[in-house]
Amino acid sequence: MGSIPRSFVTQLRSRGVVGCPPSGYAAVVSRRALLAEERAAIAHLTWLGRVLDHDLDRWAVVGDRSWPNGFATLLEVHTEHRPVALKLYQSERHFVREKHALLHWAPKLQGRAPTLFAYDDDAQTLVMSWIDGPAGTAQSLDHHRQAGQLTRRLHDCQPATRWTNGRDSMIEQFDNLERTGNGSVPATIWRRIRSELADLPVTEDLTVGPIHNDNQPRNWIVCDDDALSMIDFGKAKVGVHVFDFEMLRTGEWVGRPDLERAFFEGYGRSLTEREERVLQLREPLKAASMIIWGQANDAPGLVHRGRRLLGLSG
Repeated sequence: MGSIPRSFVTQLRSRGVVGCPPSGYAAVVSRRALLAEERAAIAHLTWLGRVLDHDLDRWAVVGDRSWPNGFATLLEVHTEHRPVALKLYQSERHFVREKHALLHWAPKLQGRAPTLFAYDDDAQTLVMSWIDGPAGTAQSLDHHRQAGQLTRRLHDCQPATRWTNGRDSMIEQFDNLERTGNGSVPATIWRRIRSELADLPVTEDLTVGPIHNDNQPRNWIVCDDDALSMIDFGKAKVGVHVFDFEMLRTGEWVGRPDLERAFFEGYGRSLTEREERVLQLREPLKAASMIIWGQANDAPGLVHRGRRLLGLSG
């Protein structure tokens, strides 16, 4: 594992590469064209030598692949021997989470997740393998079956514990959402959610361990061999395993029980009755969270999705 030199990140920022328009952008930077002091710094760049395994006379930023409203800038960088992903974070929390996941959990996905080459804690930057292929296009039964397999491998990365504080945790989440909602969700909805939480079952038999925490097709890459890879671990954490199914149940699986069945075939088991009930009770919380976050971050699609789940018009 190498470290990323600060001068490299500084070059990207000073040249306007970070934050560049996502479409139509391309930049090729030659080491020979850099200032003398930059050339001296580059001579000691561990990522140019040990990390990328060659002296790299030229590198090219071929595009900004960042998601709108994201927490990081993702650049596709081509070198003489291989493409890499360079990810620069605005959020320290998401940087720490992704670095941890790539170091400790992604290697257990058997080549179906990025490989971390180098990182810089001060610059909040990662260099990882570039996984080529479209995101958000996994729509077949086989793709969802593969996604279930990958999710199970992730969940099994370390021994599971039990969700002993489930009731208190969900009530605390409700209180925080209601306090920060600022009128985003009607009062009648908040009263309904609070009433439903009274039916929350005992949660001690729900398992806790590594979760992706944004598990959905936009974070799955369909590679050339039609095999699936999992990307974007910026929200990954130790959490309740069934929470990794929430985005799918409120998105791609709506009206598509066949996709859900295929996923759990790959996962290796179906949900228990208690897990089903907990997910049902969490759905309005998730919907309210979508509305609040979407309004605060100019994400109308997410707002619409949350309102649909709550049965609200518009």
